[in-house]
Amino acid sequence: MLMKVVIVASVIAAFCVAIALLVSQASSFSRWVNSSVIVLDRSEEVSVPRVLTAVNVQLADMAVIAAAMSESKATVRYASLAFCPADCRSDDDSLNVQISMEDRKIGLDWVLLGSRNIRDQERFKSFVQTKGFEVVEKSENGVSYLRVDSKDAAELASRIVTEMYQMPPNETLSLYHEGFDWPQT
Repeated sequence: MLMKVVIVASVIAAFCVAIALLVSQASSFSRWVNSSVIVLDRSEEVSVPRVLTAVNVQLADMAVIAAAMSESKATVRYASLAFCPADCRSDDDSLNVQISMEDRKIGLDWVLLGSRNIRDQERFKSFVQTKGFEVVEKSENGVSYLRVDSKDAAELASRIVTEMYQMPPNETLSLYHEGFDWPQT
């Protein structure tokens, strides 16, 4: 029991330090904050916060990214695209579309954490349903998200970017990923 308390306290302390560094504009850490995020697993277990740094990708990469994620044996596997369409007012108004493995099935997640994802959730549901997909509302560890289980998750993500948000197909997007190697070696 004491060991669990020590682990939880350590995780909380690390998370607090990371947050303090994020908000400190004087920190050298803040120079790469715009391309990095702190993540926690969605599982019920205690997870250690990690920093992921974005890599640039294009929509043409999505099928290969989804295949690499599907072939991986890692427990946690996802590819999260971050982008800011033409009507973005700030970086805080950016969007996130995630492809992940859940219950051994690939799918697309519309995570309801960012203000733009929350604001556009009805638009997302309508768009996806008109394309013939079923949207399931889910929540895990206090985070709500909309899930579309589909082997066509990579194509759906591309269509959201190009059709729903009218971005060009050759636009460079930020990819945050875990559980597989990218770029492929």
